[in-house]
Amino acid sequence: MQSENELTEVEESIQTANDRIKFLEKKLKNHFLPKHKQKDFKRELSDVKKLLVTHQLKLVQLKTRDKKLSVIAVSAGLIVVGMVIYMFYTLIDAFVLMWDTLSVDN
Repeated sequence: MQSENELTEVEESIQTANDRIKFLEKKLKNHFLPKHKQKDFKRELSDVKKLLVTHQLKLVQLKTRDKKLSVIAVSAGLIVVGMVIYMFYTLIDAFVLMWDTLSVDN
């Protein structure tokens, strides 16, 4: 559950950063923008791009961790199913052996 929330938050952060990058790039295309504003927008654009890369790396890490946890959960489930099947097989085998023993005695 926490992983899903974290994954959603990172995806939303990436979307927000992409939107901000588009906005800043659009503003920087305006040739009538004062030099100090252009400088501020370029600096912010650089910062947002760095943040975007950080969020993308975190998203990859979260997805990798999520895949590993899924594989572990499926493996544990298969082990439990295998143990239950083995227990039923042993139980049935014991009943058959007991039945044969009772049949031979009569």
